[in-house]
Amino acid sequence: MRLLPVLLFVLAAGCSGPAPLYTAQSPPPATAVDGQADEWPQALRPVPREAALSIGLRRDADALAVVVIAGDERQARRVALGGLRLWIDPEGGRERVLGLQFPAPEPFGDRLLRAGMGGSRGGSSSAMDALRRRFQSSLGAVEITQGETPPRRLALDQTDGLEAAAAWGARGLVVEMRVPLTSSSTLLPTPAGDVIGLGVEVIDLQQPPRRRLPAADERPRADRDESPDTGDQPEARPAFEVETVTRWLRVE
Repeated sequence: MRLLPVLLFVLAAGCSGPAPLYTAQSPPPATAVDGQADEWPQALRPVPREAALSIGLRRDADALAVVVIAGDERQARRVALGGLRLWIDPEGGRERVLGLQFPAPEPFGDRLLRAGMGGSRGGSSSAMDALRRRFQSSLGAVEITQGETPPRRLALDQTDGLEAAAAWGARGLVVEMRVPLTSSSTLLPTPAGDVIGLGVEVIDLQQPPRRRLPAADERPRADRDESPDTGDQPEARPAFEVETVTRWLRVE
């Protein structure tokens, strides 16, 4: 599969003011991490500054349960392409102490990028089918980032009690996680306090604007006694730009 050049850059969104405070409910006994979100409707709130992206939060003494629902096709494609990453600051700030990316997809190719951009003429249906298959194949692993250390891709049964599930169906794309709040070697280095900082990170794909080629009368002309410029060609522009967007909130 041919990979297209991609430019990656980060936008730390939502850092200009205090993060909104969300109150987590107590989890009912029947709460299950299954990617269905049947027990969440009354607990859902919008993710800050995101349309059609909702979050539900429940907390007990030992864990935080989170559901994020991408309620339209654009948001679903964002999560399916880049996975949903949650950043957790156990002290209530915006430090990226623990990052959990689920699903944990492999690098994407050109067909999946076109699907993420909303499809293309002649083959968008097959590209979307490929994106859905890639989404399904990535549900058995999670990518974990602890502070400044490189990310690690682990099977879900190797993560000290972390639970995660996702499904892409009629109601949108649903991601559920249950994150232990106690300290462990795999997840949080210290137990979480009364207020937790939570960053919801998704990606945006954009096609960079095309450069206008100069007209014939605008191109530099070599002098009669000089040879034409044969210097290095300009670097190829990336086919897509990938922008990561993080929306921060606080959970009590």
